Amino acid sequence: MTLSQSILTAVFCIAIVFTVLAVLWALIRLFSVIITRVQRPATENVGTGKGKTNVR
Repeated sequence: MTLSQSILTAVFCIAIVFTVLAVLWALIRLFSVIITRVQRPATENVGTGKGKTNVR
């Protein structure tokens, strides 16, 4: 394997690694936003006296 082939292989591997990292970051960000939106309505009225409670 020549030096140029080795450099090309290294650049290709680094590109794949950064692509995978970018996809994982996007998925984590997406799920973080979704979880935040799901949890917000459940905790919105906590402590304000406006939420429904089962305590009498």
